[in-house]
Amino acid sequence: DPLYKSTMVAMLNQIGMLVNVEDIGKLLGSASIAQTHIVTLKDGSKVVAKFKRPSISKSKDQDFIILTELLKYFRVNFPRKVFPEVKQVQEVIEDELDFSSEINAAIRVAKNAKKRNSPIRIPKVYTVENGELKELSADIPVLGQQNVQLQEYIDGKPLSKTSKSQ
Repeated sequence: DPLYKSTMVAMLNQIGMLVNVEDIGKLLGSASIAQTHIVTLKDGSKVVAKFKRPSISKSKDQDFIILTELLKYFRVNFPRKVFPEVKQVQEVIEDELDFSSEINAAIRVAKNAKKRNSPIRIPKVYTVENGELKELSADIPVLGQQNVQLQEYIDGKPLSKTSKSQ
């Protein structure tokens, strides 16, 4: 299900980022767990917002029940094959659904890239405090489920659109 802009506005407003429907811009990417848009802030600057689909958390419990039954069936009918335990699959999916893991990893990668003077630019990751963006740092890990992830918008072009010599 696609996320409607009104839902995205409500999700941003819930974390203290006051925006309007017209502030939600271009769709950058969409997958089963989330979709990503450019969001224009009141000062005209832009961030990238990744929105977790609200339906995903509701459906995962039912999906785990179905997966458990499927794995039981496969183990009985294909005894020579090795299948993962439901708990292992569940842990991987829970980690994918928890944006805080992804946020903390992005912060660590940026810190390591900076330490090594890497030419690769890693987008800053933000939280909202008192209606203002605040850059997150590796010193304070993000905890708990996050439904929206905010990152610095870096304008660029896809690698497929660059020449090999660049």
